[in-house]
Amino acid sequence: MPSRNSILQSSLETRARQIVKALGGHWSRKSGMCCCPAHAPALTAIVAAFKTQKPYAGLDRATNFYQLIGSVQHRGIEASFSGEIAPGLSIVAGGVYLRPRLSGAAVTEGIIGSVPVGVPSWRAIGSASYAVRQLTGLSVDLGMEYTGAQAARSGFTGLNLRQTMLPSNIVFDAGARYSFEAVGRPVTARLRILNLTNSYGWQVNGAETLDYTRPRRFAFAVTTEF
Repeated sequence: MPSRNSILQSSLETRARQIVKALGGHWSRKSGMCCCPAHAPALTAIVAAFKTQKPYAGLDRATNFYQLIGSVQHRGIEASFSGEIAPGLSIVAGGVYLRPRLSGAAVTEGIIGSVPVGVPSWRAIGSASYAVRQLTGLSVDLGMEYTGAQAARSGFTGLNLRQTMLPSNIVFDAGARYSFEAVGRPVTARLRILNLTNSYGWQVNGAETLDYTRPRRFAFAVTTEF
């Protein structure tokens, strides 16, 4: 026959599960997590300005070797914010505005431009996650990454003698996650759709090597704890 303590513990656990579920939280094994109703949704914001300077490695137009070709200065401002903006809805977002400039003999002599390769002036990322209150353990999320226009070549091209630029690009990802228990173990199943809109674009690195944005693809994973 169950003892009085075991009956009391079972009753308390049942009540705790009910409270966590009512608050839109998640219960796993012997514990649960939820947001305290006494704390209103709030955002945390961070803003910072910066200025850095360092040696710059790139493609030397005279020798076609990748080596130090000058100095690069980064001046800009970055901002980010995160938090729960509504019950069950959390967001994380951030962005950077950058004014990168090259200096050195190759720039002064007009051999290369003053914009470093592969460094966009604007970059932003963001994600949102929503815990579905009607089904404990289920959450959906949406992510975004924006990359502004960036130089693809350090040298000049065309009659107007300008650097070749890659256009801006934006990529969205979406997914769903479901946490549950199986055989007494916590299990999480996750489905992701990468590059949701099948956006096509280009990226470039400091060595002026181009790569393309991978097309829409799906990923599915199941994880557990031992």
